[in-house]
Amino acid sequence: MSRKIAFILISMLAVLSLVAACGKSTTPSSSTTTKASSSTTSSTPKATTTAPPTTSVAPKPSQQEQLEAAAKKEGKVVVWMSSSIEEFQKQIGGFTKAYPGIKVDYLSISTRDAAERLTTEAAAGKTSADVVKLGGDILLQLPQQLWTTRTWANAKYYPPDALGAGGSYLLYLAPYLAPIYNTKLVPAAQAPRSWDDIKDPKWKGKAVATTSATSAALSTAALFGQGGQLAWEKSFAFWEEVFKNTQPKIQKGYTAPTQLLGAGEFSLLVFGSGKEAHSQKLNAKMPIELAPVGRITAIPSGLVVPKGAPNPNAAALLADYLTSLEGVVVQADAEMGIPMHSQAQSISGRLLKEQGLEIMWLTKEATAANLKKASDFWAKLLGL
Repeated sequence: MSRKIAFILISMLAVLSLVAACGKSTTPSSSTTTKASSSTTSSTPKATTTAPPTTSVAPKPSQQEQLEAAAKKEGKVVVWMSSSIEEFQKQIGGFTKAYPGIKVDYLSISTRDAAERLTTEAAAGKTSADVVKLGGDILLQLPQQLWTTRTWANAKYYPPDALGAGGSYLLYLAPYLAPIYNTKLVPAAQAPRSWDDIKDPKWKGKAVATTSATSAALSTAALFGQGGQLAWEKSFAFWEEVFKNTQPKIQKGYTAPTQLLGAGEFSLLVFGSGKEAHSQKLNAKMPIELAPVGRITAIPSGLVVPKGAPNPNAAALLADYLTSLEGVVVQADAEMGIPMHSQAQSISGRLLKEQGLEIMWLTKEATAANLKKASDFWAKLLGL
């Protein structure tokens, strides 16, 4: 019995030992698996983003850069204007400084001669000018088919009616016309202060008129008109009364009568060039001034690029410079003109303001028919 009990006890101890052994081997195995899993997770490399290789592409040149490159390749631009060579050199200084590789050839030519030459060259199919400045009284009578239609870079700074159809021209700078008096012979208090004052018989024997004032009747027809209508009959009657009451002496051109006025030969120039008057006043110190009659007129000059211009890109570059703020102010001060650019301030503009004078631009009114009507009347009035 004791043997049997002992055997049972020994057998039970063996089973317990076996169970204990199995428990120890299971725990480390589970621990090893966890460590392996942890080790595997920690050793996995992090994902990285690599940008795809890029190819460097030069930016496309702007339209202006392309124009400048083409103009430099042409290397030349031919300009026709009525300015003297000295005046033109002042006007073009900024352009030649900005584009030293473009040679500027200049021809000083009157508006009328330029118009005739342009018309002749166009008929022959050979144009020699690239940029031409023409007085509005001539430009507005010529067929617009003679000019290149283009986009003017500075057109937004000018009145809408300054731009020709399709951009064929841009009116940009104007000579101005007005009665002018001698400040030594006529005290300021006795100077004409309205257009009606020009008719005063007190000017009899003291007044002068010029054959060049062919647009005078158109100017007063516009000034006296209402609602955009030209008052031709009132204008004609006005000038007939002026000549009847004052009996002015007749001179040719604008320079001679202005100089005679400044020299004291006359007290009043009934209708003269503001440019000439202000030039003589500032440069020759002549005692002359525009009469403060309120409103005066100006027929603007314009720029064109003729069709078939030999250097069209250089022409476009120069035309845009001349109508820019910098370009137009330099020209206005050199020529004593009034710029139409909305941001421009000039010497002439300041002088007009001092006299209380306002400009009426004759852009729509200066048609071939109206200019001829005014010119014919003036010739008859002067007995020419």
